[in-house]
Amino acid sequence: MRQHTSAYSLIEALVVIALVGLVAGAISNIVLAISRTHRYAFEQASAVNEGRRAIARMGDLARTATYGEDGSYPLAEVATSSLTMYADEDRDGDVEKVRFWLSGGNLYETVASAQGTPPAYGSGATRVLASYLRNAEDNLPVFVAYDAQGVQLPMPAPVLQVRTLHVQLIVNVGRERAPGDFTITTTASLRNTRLSD
Repeated sequence: MRQHTSAYSLIEALVVIALVGLVAGAISNIVLAISRTHRYAFEQASAVNEGRRAIARMGDLARTATYGEDGSYPLAEVATSSLTMYADEDRDGDVEKVRFWLSGGNLYETVASAQGTPPAYGSGATRVLASYLRNAEDNLPVFVAYDAQGVQLPMPAPVLQVRTLHVQLIVNVGRERAPGDFTITTTASLRNTRLSD
């Protein structure tokens, strides 16, 4: 007589273990892919927000650029990847020298206060305003200057002719993945320059 057992055979146990392993592997791959996508989306969103804050700061300071404590003209330099101006950047009543420049995918800002009598500007403190910028890779200017008639000026721009600045940042954490480049722009008219045109 044959005895019936309800146990699994070794082959059945191995098949179940293999299937559980495949399902667990697939689930872990899905979780990792979602995690990578989320991390990338978060990094891209953070970089875009940095860019937006930098654009807003540059536009605001350009609009309120004024003569330096040492009598310097509101704009000291306007080039495709750098801008130097004088503005009361911290709204304390003193005019600081502010320089923005692009280097290695980062936008930097240096702020120097006037010291002494007669006032003179030192080297100042530097910080990174925005990262993951692709302007240099794409050979696109950060700054474009226009005269009073709206004609684009050659770079470096003759600062006495500049009346409007267009600022553009191209942000992308990684070009190998979507969503692609994010372009942030602003245009600022200089309010505190003498119109000799």
